Amino acid sequence: MNKLQRRNQRLVRRTLNRAELIASVNISDGCIVNVETLRWRDYWEGCDSLSRELEQLHGAWIGLIEDAYSVAHRDGFVHGYFALLSTSVKRFVGGEIGLHVLRKVVGFETFHVSDRGGPLAAGIVNVRNPAYMLSRLALPNTQHNPKYLPLICPFDDNAATGGLYCHYRRISLDNSGNIQLFVYPPVEPPHNSPNYVLIRRLFRAFTVKNDPWVEKRSGTLFDCVLDKVLGDYRADQIRLVDMACGSARLTVELCRKAFNRHRKSFDLTLVDVVRPNKSLAQVFYRNPLIFDRLVFRQDSLFDWVEDSSTDQAAHFDIVLMLRVLDVFSHFHIETLSRHEMMMLVRRDREDIVLDEDVLDPSKLIESAKHDRIQHTTKKTRLRRGSMFYQFSLSDYFKAMHLATGAKVDGTIGAAHVAIRRFDDGVLVLPSGRSLIGQLMERADRIVVEDVDVTARHLRRHIDEFGLSSLCVTDMSDRQRVRGAFLTLVDKRS
Repeated sequence: MNKLQRRNQRLVRRTLNRAELIASVNISDGCIVNVETLRWRDYWEGCDSLSRELEQLHGAWIGLIEDAYSVAHRDGFVHGYFALLSTSVKRFVGGEIGLHVLRKVVGFETFHVSDRGGPLAAGIVNVRNPAYMLSRLALPNTQHNPKYLPLICPFDDNAATGGLYCHYRRISLDNSGNIQLFVYPPVEPPHNSPNYVLIRRLFRAFTVKNDPWVEKRSGTLFDCVLDKVLGDYRADQIRLVDMACGSARLTVELCRKAFNRHRKSFDLTLVDVVRPNKSLAQVFYRNPLIFDRLVFRQDSLFDWVEDSSTDQAAHFDIVLMLRVLDVFSHFHIETLSRHEMMMLVRRDREDIVLDEDVLDPSKLIESAKHDRIQHTTKKTRLRRGSMFYQFSLSDYFKAMHLATGAKVDGTIGAAHVAIRRFDDGVLVLPSGRSLIGQLMERADRIVVEDVDVTARHLRRHIDEFGLSSLCVTDMSDRQRVRGAFLTLVDKRS
């Protein structure tokens, strides 16, 4: 970690020690981070009708900060927030408070992330966001993960309604990893998005570690897919392209494993909208037996594939698409009736007790029923997409739904849930051609690792475009790969 990264981390940690709310995190061209803050009374201006609930929350918030975010203060803080949230939703539905007030409740302890061009992402800090911290009451010993809060809706005084941002990455702000910054891009990014450029810059401003799971992911990818694929190649050199490569640390680890097992070297092409760190070049220079050549193309994957002149003479053995397409999935909020909730639990054989207070965590905390809080990252599939078992965040998602301008849903006992759905249109290039078809004209195989894209999605796409020469194989090992699907696309023999 360099001096600038240490300076940026210290700045945020110092801010967290003060009784102030983070309004925004701004990053300059030189990767210098600045934090804008708000006093409690300034943020809650205009919310006098909730004074009793806000007073309770304020006391718990002050206690949490002054006691350095100790476990002893979690219950009171989380209880205070969800009591405020429950009251706010009821009063908004009853016409007693306005949208402006509800949006402040939903956006509490969230903030925008911006550069000179304005907000492009959003964020929370894990130890200060009460909606996220509900998971720590239910599962105190689990590792921190942004999936416990899949959507946030930061308050913006200049906007008529709120905007949704979805879970993406995290940055540790201390050596222990207990304090983490979670970064959220908008839910509907365009194909050539500056949002991810900003997020990459933010990572560089804080840390040299872009992906804390590189070692585990590389081991799984290699054992499940690449080890088998590379065994088919007799050539000593493999032409490999990594689409939306990010830091390329995962690619480097995969190449190292391939060299150690199969003695293969690599002609490597990296494609991304942001250049990797300069230190990456040193990795190649220090490993001449593994890497024969390195080419970097600064481009979006869609533009690179569409541009027939780019690397026109190159034919690749393998294309890597690792966690690329899932950033284009769509989120929306829906309601599930009590009957639908029970059917899901029964179908998935989950050991879940759906008592009458499951949708109101403040009551569960009052009754010391932490084990009844439903706030997990267990995933289940619906016809409309997938969701996590997070029924106790129902008021949070309902308030967020209303804050974005949705109509009031009067279904009694219904749970509001965040649904994530893969957008099949991402597999279609702006020209109307198939992304998979165009890649396979220049490659022998595609390896897809993705949270949402399954072999079924790819088979359906191939059938729709009449790509009968292509074959799709599900390579997922469900014992090792819990959060994603591994799929191989190659040509029929």
